[in-house]
Amino acid sequence: METKNTSSSGSDLEEPEIQKLQMQAKNLKENSLNKLNALKTTIQHLSSSNHSMYYEFREAFHRLFDANEGLFRSVLSRNMQNLEMQFSNETLHEKDSNSELRAIKGQFEHFIHSKMFELSKYNTNAREILQDFNAYTTMEAQTFKETIIQNMDSIAQCMVERASHEQELKMTLKRLNESQVQIQECTVQKVQSSVTSSGDETSSGIVSEEEIDKKELEAHYGFMAKIQEVLPAESSSTDTPLEQVQNNDENNVFANERQHSEKNSAECTDERAALANLIANLTLDTEENKTILKQLKSKRIIDSRIGKVQN
Repeated sequence: METKNTSSSGSDLEEPEIQKLQMQAKNLKENSLNKLNALKTTIQHLSSSNHSMYYEFREAFHRLFDANEGLFRSVLSRNMQNLEMQFSNETLHEKDSNSELRAIKGQFEHFIHSKMFELSKYNTNAREILQDFNAYTTMEAQTFKETIIQNMDSIAQCMVERASHEQELKMTLKRLNESQVQIQECTVQKVQSSVTSSGDETSSGIVSEEEIDKKELEAHYGFMAKIQEVLPAESSSTDTPLEQVQNNDENNVFANERQHSEKNSAECTDERAALANLIANLTLDTEENKTILKQLKSKRIIDSRIGKVQN
């Protein structure tokens, strides 16, 4: 009975903690995707319907990014898709996600450190380049640069938080699994001891569902056999013919019948008590076996969760 209480209290304490961590993981995943969408929204300023300014913008883009505008868009789009795929996974692969983010940062590296921002203070040509960028994108180049940096820093921070949280969830599941294994071992030892004391033998340390069903069936047949053993004794007492006796004051036939009936009633009472005790013991054994099966199923669920986290 002590083992059952330990199992129940352990599961009750750990399950809410796991659910809380899983909810936090979901929120962190959504947050990282939102930060990525913020970056995508900022980058969309590089596209415009202002076709009259396109050639001026293309020249400004080349001077600011040191890249061909069409090729830059194609590579950037592919890198953004790859990073979004990483963020959409239930489990974040931090190494791959960092690699994709570095690829995006690399495309903006020249723009972020462009000398045009400093030269525009006193260089007319640099100032015109930044003005062409603004006219096409409807966003100041300096603001665009600061927003891009902020977006990428936010994404990086989300990645760190997700990786740390997933490690915490993994350790919690591992701790729960170890706790459940200890409970299972204690439970199995208790079952083995119970089976040994009742004369049964077991060759395995794990009680399977089939073994529990088999024990229930054996208990049922044993119960029926006990009833069959009791019934003949009950009927034999009534089938035995009464001895003929003389009908006199000292040995009255009606008195003998009354004594015989009282004796049979006492025997039936004892037999009913024995049957009630047997039924109670069989019911207790069945309930214990069902509890063990429930604990084993719980362990399978935990093993499955750990497998998902490790994958």
